[in-house]
Amino acid sequence: MKRNLGTCSCCGAPLVKWSHSMSEFLARTLEKFARSSGDRPTILADLDMTHTEYLNFQKLGYWGLVINPKRGTWQMTAEGWSFLGGGHRIHERVLTLRGKFDGYEGDLVAFEDILGRPGLMKASEYIEMAKPVELPGKSKQMSLTMAA
Repeated sequence: MKRNLGTCSCCGAPLVKWSHSMSEFLARTLEKFARSSGDRPTILADLDMTHTEYLNFQKLGYWGLVINPKRGTWQMTAEGWSFLGGGHRIHERVLTLRGKFDGYEGDLVAFEDILGRPGLMKASEYIEMAKPVELPGKSKQMSLTMAA
């Protein structure tokens, strides 16, 4: 979900920074994947995942909890296993810009801290968290045009 905060005056691309929260839903999806896949690269479509789990799974990679070692496969990382075991803490939120990692926000939390948190946010919550950005090295060439 995104809020169109404006577009690049050069190329017309949306200028939005997304904030993705680690929720109980994502933590449980990681736990489910770990149980099903073990240490081997696994094709998500081969697992018993819900449509929502499947579509949101890639977000776990923003925290470094899983990797995509080969097109179409995913695998647990040492950080992912440690996070599930309580030895690794992650930031509450990860920032992305055009689908790429762009930083962290929030406190460091453990797997146990996340249990009991609400799942996916409502569209209005994502919209409130969206931030306009200037792309590095292009700030003088880009302007933010507010959507009507």
